Amino acid sequence: MYNLSDNWITEGTIDFEYKKYLLLAYLRDIDLYFKDEKLYPPFSDLIQHHRNLLHLRHQLKLMEEKFPKELTEVDLKQMQLLYEKMKEDKTMEEIENIINFALPEMETKIKHGVEIYEEVEHKLHVFSLGLIPMYKDEGYFLISDFIKRNILLYRYQFTIFANALHQYRAVKTNFVKSYKLSISNTYEKIKYDLIKADKHNPTPATFVVEFKENIPYRETLLPVAKRSLVQFISNI
Repeated sequence: MYNLSDNWITEGTIDFEYKKYLLLAYLRDIDLYFKDEKLYPPFSDLIQHHRNLLHLRHQLKLMEEKFPKELTEVDLKQMQLLYEKMKEDKTMEEIENIINFALPEMETKIKHGVEIYEEVEHKLHVFSLGLIPMYKDEGYFLISDFIKRNILLYRYQFTIFANALHQYRAVKTNFVKSYKLSISNTYEKIKYDLIKADKHNPTPATFVVEFKENIPYRETLLPVAKRSLVQFISNI
């Protein structure tokens, strides 16, 4: 995949046509991933680039408001000094043009990525395996792949991280084991084995994420399943 540097607008030659070429090459690669329903890491990378551009545009606006101005007229009747902005640097104008071109292009791709995400999320079925214990901040979840007839077992743990304004809930996962879907390997049997293996936690929180279509696993299914799990548990 073609990578776009975090500082792709300001590093190297600042030329609208050149930066346009870099951006469109990057977005073409994004399209190839999305065509195969592969969301990550391109989708999160694209969202971060979009955020960077919004931040840069905001910073330019602040600079513009503080830009040097020159006195053009004295209005003695109104007791006002009239100012006019000094001619801005050509480089700043070029950067603004690049941002104004790039933002809608990125937003179109982000919208496409959101559509794929929501379509995949809609195909997932998330449910609790047995009774839900009071403590749900850590436990297990199973991803059941009906196409390949696999059951993948993961351990999860919720973590809280914060910035100056908000707190966020994230999930850390560790792969434990895989099973072949069969009469002997049922969800209930797997949970029974978990309970036997961990005598300190006789009622571990255990959830299942099922899907019945061929979806790219690491690039799409696993990250969407993890986010769906966080949402499901948060709403219990």
